[in-house]
Amino acid sequence: MNDTPQTEPLAFSLVMTCYNVGKFVKENIISCLQQDYPGQMQLILVNDASTDNTAAVIEETVAEYGQGKDVTVLHHKVNRGVSAATDTGWAVAKHPWIIMVDGDDIQCPDRCAKTARLVAEHPELSMIIMNARKFSESNPDLGILPYCVDTVKDTIPDLHELRTPVERAMNYLHRGYNPRLNGFGCCMAFSRTLYEKWGNMCKGPEDDGHFIQDTVWELRAFLMAPVCGSSEIACGYRIHENNIHSRKEEATYAGIMAEERSKARYAFYCELDFVHMLDDVKRAREEGLTDWSEEHLVELETFLHRKLHGRQLRAKWWDASLFERIHRIRIHKSKADYLVRDWAIPRLLPLRVFAAWRWWRERRKRK
Repeated sequence: MNDTPQTEPLAFSLVMTCYNVGKFVKENIISCLQQDYPGQMQLILVNDASTDNTAAVIEETVAEYGQGKDVTVLHHKVNRGVSAATDTGWAVAKHPWIIMVDGDDIQCPDRCAKTARLVAEHPELSMIIMNARKFSESNPDLGILPYCVDTVKDTIPDLHELRTPVERAMNYLHRGYNPRLNGFGCCMAFSRTLYEKWGNMCKGPEDDGHFIQDTVWELRAFLMAPVCGSSEIACGYRIHENNIHSRKEEATYAGIMAEERSKARYAFYCELDFVHMLDDVKRAREEGLTDWSEEHLVELETFLHRKLHGRQLRAKWWDASLFERIHRIRIHKSKADYLVRDWAIPRLLPLRVFAAWRWWRERRKRK
């Protein structure tokens, strides 16, 4: 007879935020409920006041496939943004690890099992980022979304762990340590300890939650404890017409302008991101929520302020008149030199025309 005590499998809370994903959410809910994993799982669905049939599809799918499962469905009365929806879901999560799920993706059947294995091998982790496989309705394999950026895909290790405060600081500040962890929210899992220490991202029910939640939680994890990236596939990342990262306009003047304005709207959300992250750095210093040195915290604040400044320029750029753009270039030239080279006019051209002009100019210099 074996008297060795059996360890209970790690329990997970899967938090899925949904906004106008009625076409896709059923498939994703099923992929969460049918995980090939023996441990406890809690599925939390947060409908952020969708204007399509998302709410009805959620209710129908849960009624059909959620019998005997631990499923919680929450509805916002007004649209509050993905970060506020994430706060709502995390507040009712009861298990030690939280897996983030986007409403329009599909989870791999062994995602919980892969995450549990990594936690068992590295119990000190606060965050795990995995890869995702891109797909669309017409193509089931559009390549990999890696757990890192700024590195050649062939050189990405199967597991990249950052343990010490110095390793995490250098990696986050883009200095030295490659590959740099910087995954997508749909591929992330977090220890619930982070939530117990930091609480919600939004300061209250009236706070604007239309900012990108994964970058905020990523920084909080980097500030507190070891993190890692794994080349295992967590989910399928669906490419469709409403994806921020997949939207492409026609290669016409009007199309290029539309794409630039879309990027400006995205930059506005990123601007709110950096504001919240700077608040978190201040909190981390005051409340002792980080093991980073003061030198690295100061460098981090400078890094985030620089990013915030760039996003502010991008967010407001296409709303300004031609005269105002020239005025801004002159004012910000010392801080944002990437907007101009020797003179201002080329930056006022459509993006691709400017790129062609720059290529021609560099070629002339080489001759």
